[in-house]
Amino acid sequence: MERGATARDPRCHRAESSVTRPKGSICSRQLVPCERAYPEAPYLRGLAFLRLRKGVEAAAEFQKILDHKGANWGLCYSLSYLGRARASALAGDTAKARKAFQAFFALWKDADPDIPILKQAEAEYAKLQFGI
Repeated sequence: MERGATARDPRCHRAESSVTRPKGSICSRQLVPCERAYPEAPYLRGLAFLRLRKGVEAAAEFQKILDHKGANWGLCYSLSYLGRARASALAGDTAKARKAFQAFFALWKDADPDIPILKQAEAEYAKLQFGI
């Protein structure tokens, strides 16, 4: 890992902004120097791998967050269950996808049911359940 990488490091900003590009054109190595100062790096890498349709790699990145529950992930922790569900579905592992969706819904059980990401997750889960 390179020394001196901080959240204000231009490499971190470039890596974060590349996640939103149309094809998710991110080099996962861009986030490596930023991981200590920018703990959301695995989440961003997971999102990038999802955009690149690399389910196995995305699932591994989201799992890094889920394996460290006590860390201060903020919203990234619960959203990592959704990312893990999407990645598992993309990789063809429907059992893991269902389990991750259910964990996400358990964490969001008291949320406003009209939140767009929750509605989208419910629709994706229904497709997974009924093979639509």
